[in-house]
Amino acid sequence: GNAPSLLRAAWQWYTRPKIDPMSMTTTNRSLMAFNLIYLFERAHLMHQYLGEISEMGIGAPHVGHTFPFEELHEAVRLFSTGATVGKVVVEV
Repeated sequence: GNAPSLLRAAWQWYTRPKIDPMSMTTTNRSLMAFNLIYLFERAHLMHQYLGEISEMGIGAPHVGHTFPFEELHEAVRLFSTGATVGKVVVEV
């Protein structure tokens, strides 16, 4: 039925991706996560925070390369070299 399956939850926890932050530095990778669930009931705070971020005038990120979807393999190859500056964008 609709009851949660403890066996399924345990399997999902056991098979989840494992991340080693120390190995990520040598392969030029990063991971960021944000828990914004506390803002679900406080939409006014989210609007306030977004306004404050907008006032910082940070601007758009630098796009270094743009590829059509048909050249996805080339975009991934370039990105995997670690020699890119800015974002690598694939247009869908």
